[in-house]
Amino acid sequence: MSNPLPLTDRELRALLGSFTHDLRNPLSAIVSNLDFATRVADQHDLDPDLVESLTDSVTACDMLRRILANIDLLAAGDQTPEVDQEVLLLPLVDKVVQRCQAQAEQAQISLVLTGCDEPVHARLDAANLALAIENLIADSIVHAPSGSKVAVAIEQGEREILVHVCDQGPAIPSELCDLAVSAEGQLSTGRRPGSRYARGAALLAARAAAETCGGSLSLTPAGNGSRFTIAVPVRT
Repeated sequence: MSNPLPLTDRELRALLGSFTHDLRNPLSAIVSNLDFATRVADQHDLDPDLVESLTDSVTACDMLRRILANIDLLAAGDQTPEVDQEVLLLPLVDKVVQRCQAQAEQAQISLVLTGCDEPVHARLDAANLALAIENLIADSIVHAPSGSKVAVAIEQGEREILVHVCDQGPAIPSELCDLAVSAEGQLSTGRRPGSRYARGAALLAARAAAETCGGSLSLTPAGNGSRFTIAVPVRT
């Protein structure tokens, strides 16, 4: 099909939502079968290579789940429903970190979380904050060198709550940080030599998810790596 689709922006967004809906049904079936196969593997002395293959498949399905959530979020745009709920930050972030551990182990990355001394509460969209953090961790795991560390930290300020994700992967130059989380930056035309972005929508989706929480995403070079910071307002 060489001609452009005769769709408005709203129609195209709705079409993307239909695609993700159609993909979720077979993905759910695959996940259910993998869960069953994993339980069987735990009960029997199976070939280690088979067990490893099952583990890799489960991790890949979890990555697909995140990608579909990203597409839904970006397709919704400013039509994303506003959610205001009480959230305790450390358990939420810890759950995200645990979900990313399998991917980190496959890449031989040490994934660590540092929390605050005091409980940190906020009112925001918990699901989208979790999605934003998961995207940043996933991006860091992909780009961090094998054997290095990806560090996640929660910081309580007077007016903002900060969630940092730091890695030792290639640093994004300061002058390209805004481009890295823009729609233009995810296209091949937005790529710059030696850059680590424009290879997926993780950073763009992380920014969009943070903004649905009333927050923002910033990038700064940090030593030999990069630091991504989600800042959300204190609203209790």
